[in-house]
Formats: sequence, C-alpha cells, structure tokens
Amino acid sequence: MSEIARVDQFAAVLETALALPDLDVAKLEKLLDMQERIVNKAAEQEFNQAMVLAQESMPAIKKTARNEQTKSNYTPYDKILQVGKPIAAENGFAVSYGTDDCPVPDYIRITAEVMHRGGFSKHYHYDLPIDNVGMKGTANKTLVHGSGSTSSYGRRYLFCMIFNIATTDDNDAQASVPFITEDQLLDITSLLDEITEKEEVTKKILNFCSTTDLAHIPAPKFKQVMAKLEATRANQ
Repeated sequence: MSEIARVDQFAAVLETALALPDLDVAKLEKLLDMQERIVNKAAEQEFNQAMVLAQESMPAIKKTARNEQTKSNYTPYDKILQVGKPIAAENGFAVSYGTDDCPVPDYIRITAEVMHRGGFSKHYHYDLPIDNVGMKGTANKTLVHGSGSTSSYGRRYLFCMIFNIATTDDNDAQASVPFITEDQLLDITSLLDEITEKEEVTKKILNFCSTTDLAHIPAPKFKQVMAKLEATRANQ
C-alpha cells in the first residue's frame, strides 16, 4: 500500500474514532500524532518520486563562460536556471537560498531549502571560502564583493548538486542525451492524433523539450510528455 493510500485509510479511521463519545484526549493526541507521521511520510514519498522525474529530465548544460584565472570553462548560474528551473517547477519544486554560520574560519555556508508542492522540504548546504583573493593569494575583491561571488558560486553548485545536473564542454550539450526511440515517437504521435488542438499541443511539447522536432525529444522526458498528452486527451 502506498503512503498516500495509508493517509486516506487513516483519515477514515480517525473520522470514525472522533465520532466515539468516550474518546479521551490522550488517545486523540496519539491518533493525531500518528496521522501527522503518516501525512509527512506520504509527502516525503511524493518528494522523492518527483525528484527522480526531475533529475531524469535534466539535460547536460553547455559551459558558455570562461574563467581566465583558472583557464577553465564553466556554466553561469543564470544559464543553469534558464534550463533547470522550469523543469524543477514542472515537477513541483522551488528552491530558497540563504546563509548560515560556518564552523570553518573565513568560510561561508550557503544553504538551500528545496520545497515540494506536496508539503515536504529538504535542507542542503555547501561551505565555501570567501572569494576575495586571486590565484597568487593576493586580495582582488572587497569582502562584500568576495561574499557575493561566493554566494553566486554556492547557489550554482547547490542547484546542480540537488538536481544532478551535468555541465559539458561539448559543442552540443544535448549530444550525450539519447533521444526517444521510434516506438516511443509513434506512441507520442498516436496520442497527438487523438487530441483536438493537435498543433497547439505539439508546440507546447516541443517548447517543453527545448527542441523543434518530435524525434529529438530527450529520452528522459518521454514519460512526462506521455503524461501531459494523456491528461490533455482526458480533459477534452
């Protein structure tokens, strides 16, 4: 039995118990505590299932910026958000960032609270040194600017860590992501044929998958695309 089914079952038990004339306060408190635990467990299960879907849908993101000090390429935070935030939101996630005391001297603890629409949230953190010195150890930023740089890096790192996002130097960031099979393409086109607003829905699917061709839908998004199409067909 799933946790959500347990919530419904327990709600029925609680409703019956509340109708009893001799239910004492202590027993009621135990029942309410048990209900809270079951509800929280169901929300956690929903969180985990949604996280699996979100991570499956995240593409590799091309490194578009250059750090001349380290002679390395990287993906800016705004680019990561541009690609990853809509997928996270589609699966019910929102992320709130902050800072906290860090036990390591001259380090900043960047925090992230990942919230899901089902009611469960999870806390993450990443400790980083204040970025106010260059490669040779000489100061190159004020503490304010260094703290801001560290915070930006920490948010970028945490978002990629939470949603398991890979960054790549490949010319085509999608090259390593397999596309749907011919059979899966047939499943999608068959469903589209059953939808009244076929052209409009097709545009939305292509936009959701960041592609211009149904055959180039990333394989990790197949389940989500099918779910959207089935829901659209059911609501006609």
